[in-house]
Amino acid sequence: MSGVGSGADRRTRNVATLERYFDRLAALDIGSWIELWAPDCVQVMPFAAGPVPDRVEGRDQVRELYQGMADGYAELSFADLEILPLEDPDKVVARWRPQGRMTDGRPYENENVALFEFDGDGRIVRFTEYFNPVVVAASFAAGGV
Repeated sequence: MSGVGSGADRRTRNVATLERYFDRLAALDIGSWIELWAPDCVQVMPFAAGPVPDRVEGRDQVRELYQGMADGYAELSFADLEILPLEDPDKVVARWRPQGRMTDGRPYENENVALFEFDGDGRIVRFTEYFNPVVVAASFAAGGV
């Protein structure tokens, strides 16, 4: 994928998009968070388990999945967030530890790493996320994600 502007400009823009991504997600503001995604986006979760699908296609499906998860959180934060731009300015790796409290009071903590790919307009077009599926399945099974 190639966008308009220099590689350095696109890289800077894409890193800034991910900073907004994590800020909006921590605020559980799925309405503004989803605006960072391309309409034809794809999220792939190779280690998905339980109620979490291994692939979600299109902004509407991504919104539906994340709204369901957001509704299960009372609080959410991202510890140890690292945003690591790659040589390809339209690809960025991120590492983080999501931490939160579910609406029923249970704690949530996991470790995640993902590859974000951006379109020419700087929106997320593909997101490949790796996380501990056992933790996710146990945390959201009762919530019906």
